[in-house]
Amino acid sequence: MNFDEAGQVWGISLPADIAMLSALPADACISIGDNERSIPWPPFSPDEIASAFSIASDWDLQPNMVPVMGDFHDLVCLRYDNGGLIEVVIIDDDRAVHASFPSLAALVQNARPSSYIDSSPQSKALDSSWLDF
Repeated sequence: MNFDEAGQVWGISLPADIAMLSALPADACISIGDNERSIPWPPFSPDEIASAFSIASDWDLQPNMVPVMGDFHDLVCLRYDNGGLIEVVIIDDDRAVHASFPSLAALVQNARPSSYIDSSPQSKALDSSWLDF
């Protein structure tokens, strides 16, 4: 099965760039305000996207959400309206939306490794410490 066939199971067209999700590393995360949130991993194969259709209600997914990544608790879903993609959302086990992006490309562009270290001057440690070595 390919992505086009998987989308047909859902009655939608999956984005042409859906394969780009496989480029995200397992430790990818995004910043939400002052917090870091892991991007649910792994990306689903076309077969997994298609098979999720029959169990989406068991996962308490809204009918317009197509899961494309995750561990069956936290998910990355494509949210559709009248057959057209409106946004990419990251939802948790309670199905609360924690982040949304206008496209898969925007999600990938905002992703970074969770080991990311901010090298801006505001994040650098002070020269002195209360620790005495």
